[in-house]
Amino acid sequence: MRALWLAWLSTLLLAFSWTSIAAAEPKRVIALAPNLVELIYAIGAGPQLVGVVEHCNFPAEASKLPTVGNYAQLNIEQVLALKPDVVIAWRGGSSPQAVQRLEALGVTTHWLTISNFDDVTLAITELGTLLGHQQAAQQIAGNYAVKLANVRQQFHHKSALRVFYELWPQPLTTVGQGSWPQQSLELCGARNVFLDAIGEYPHVSVEHVVTAQPQIIIQPKDSARGVPLTDWQAWPQIPAVANNAMIYPDSDQLHRMTPRALDEAERLCRRIDEFRQLYGARTTKQ
Repeated sequence: MRALWLAWLSTLLLAFSWTSIAAAEPKRVIALAPNLVELIYAIGAGPQLVGVVEHCNFPAEASKLPTVGNYAQLNIEQVLALKPDVVIAWRGGSSPQAVQRLEALGVTTHWLTISNFDDVTLAITELGTLLGHQQAAQQIAGNYAVKLANVRQQFHHKSALRVFYELWPQPLTTVGQGSWPQQSLELCGARNVFLDAIGEYPHVSVEHVVTAQPQIIIQPKDSARGVPLTDWQAWPQIPAVANNAMIYPDSDQLHRMTPRALDEAERLCRRIDEFRQLYGARTTKQ
């Protein structure tokens, strides 16, 4: 209960301490990342959006908005034509060079930092203050903080199974220290077999995976993915394959830093827990 109280208290304190960058709430907003768009809709500020970037498909209304580019490149002329009061960027997911060009042209910008599950709470509250939806944002942030504390309490300290996270099949790419998916593995109490690899998203080989002997293989499904997932059935010597311990979370939810990511992470934790019980039962029988 103390953890839940602290989570809720921190949200309230932030709501009263953070000040808006503008005297009046922005009426015309451009968001430069799908997770920002989702958060803006979540607090009820969707009608203020006039532009987004590619892959903004949730909620459905977001896909109808004008697109001003992608995470790597913006159409500066189109941004200017939409006459935004503020352009909101995600530090780590938006192009600093493009945002700097906008600032040089006199466009008001605002950066949000979301690197872990706790940052989502702060981002929701910050957006609520910035866009004039404080009450809704505080409610959503409070509920989210309580749920995050509950999930941590339930799964974080359980016995750690060895997990391989297949972020991308060709080239075979996994996740390392500092990556967003690693946050979910830590939340679930899982041990990433490539946690010590160099980089946040290291490339590995099939031989590396076989040698690592993961007990679970996680293959997020992406509706827009044109490349098929790796078929691991050819390597039955991997415990995850031998025990059919495969998990297929929804990448659109899990990889976007929003409350829906926590919902999908909780489902991932429960699936890992099922295999934890399976391996535990087999160990007991032996």
